[in-house]
Amino acid sequence: MFYILDFFSFLFGAIFSIWWIILPIMLAWFIWEKNLTTVRMNFLGKLEWVYMEIHIPPNVTRTPKAMEEVFNALHGVHRKGNKYMRYVEGFIPPYYVFELIGNNGKLRFVIRCLKEHKELVKTRIYSQYPEAKVEEIEDPLKDLPEKVPESTYNIFGTELGLIKDSAYPIRTYEVWEKLPEEQRIDPISALSEGASQLGEDEWVIIQIFGMPVPPDSAEWGDEWGTKGKKIVDKLAGRKEEEKERNPFEIIGEFIVNLILAPFRTPQWKEIKKEERQYPTQMQFLTPGEKEVLEAVEKKLSKPGFWGCARFAYIARKGIFREKMPQNVGLLFGYMKIFSAPHMNSLVRIADSMTSVDSPGYFIKERTFFRKRFLYSYIRGRWRSDFKFHVLTSDEMATLFHIPVEVVPAPGVERRVVIEKAPSADIPTL
Repeated sequence: MFYILDFFSFLFGAIFSIWWIILPIMLAWFIWEKNLTTVRMNFLGKLEWVYMEIHIPPNVTRTPKAMEEVFNALHGVHRKGNKYMRYVEGFIPPYYVFELIGNNGKLRFVIRCLKEHKELVKTRIYSQYPEAKVEEIEDPLKDLPEKVPESTYNIFGTELGLIKDSAYPIRTYEVWEKLPEEQRIDPISALSEGASQLGEDEWVIIQIFGMPVPPDSAEWGDEWGTKGKKIVDKLAGRKEEEKERNPFEIIGEFIVNLILAPFRTPQWKEIKKEERQYPTQMQFLTPGEKEVLEAVEKKLSKPGFWGCARFAYIARKGIFREKMPQNVGLLFGYMKIFSAPHMNSLVRIADSMTSVDSPGYFIKERTFFRKRFLYSYIRGRWRSDFKFHVLTSDEMATLFHIPVEVVPAPGVERRVVIEKAPSADIPTL
């Protein structure tokens, strides 16, 4: 026992003896992070945003594949920016916010984008939906109170995240497109059915953030493509290549073994000898494992959008108490449609949900502040503070698309639009 105390006394004494080195490093890191956050907030504050609403024409027959082509085109706005732009000016790559807003018996489709990308959004949608109408509108949430909850309104909502790594796909529109026509029901139709029951003082809001990112981006995208390739190799049973160890890794291993020497025998990383091995273990995979492998490879071949998603139900307090279970169930049910248990699913992030399930202190106060934070993020279209994920163009199109009129959707506002046809030079499917 005394040997252990002597060891820790020596260890802490050594650390305190070099405080003049450690403290400046920690202080410099804190100042750097604080300054980076400040310049990025200033950069975002200078951006000009617009809201583009898609008015749905009657008798839509185009599948979500058309919207996937729109997302493929919208991905082209990606800009990385040089180091000066990113760390001095606070540059953040451009991104979109796709919103499904239910209110007063209607479901609206809104895209928030930079003003400089307004024409890109319009032309890309017209290229796939020539009969639709896309127009710039005011903030569709401007009629809501500045803060919720307050004396008249209440809110329930949550941030959403993936249960697995971003390389695993959620269920996409291709699954229900394979069904017979009489069984093919667009998930947006189910959502619009619920929206048709909403009153003037009720709001159902789904927000999907999407920042176009390349697969190898570390700062924006968490190297989702690079990590995905490693997952593919693991699923296929390929041997991971041994990398040469750098000097810092060897020094770090030595320091760890030195510190833990009183408690265990030093452990050194073995240099494995090359062994003859089959390139893959594909022949031993089950049909289910092969399906997952093929789905992951397919996702990695598509452009990715780094971001987050959230939903909320907002209503006057009298209505909220009566209809909250029904409409929150509608939102959870809508997200459940896209779950693929053997691959990936969008699920609630418990720490963000506007109810505290775990026992503890100050539950009422914690719930209140969660509601305030979530609502401020919805109104401001702020990105989540929780872990981001990557959805590819087909997954984005599954969550946000003009519904196919196989089963009429009563809650979707449809307008007969007669306008000049788009240019013949715009490509179509």
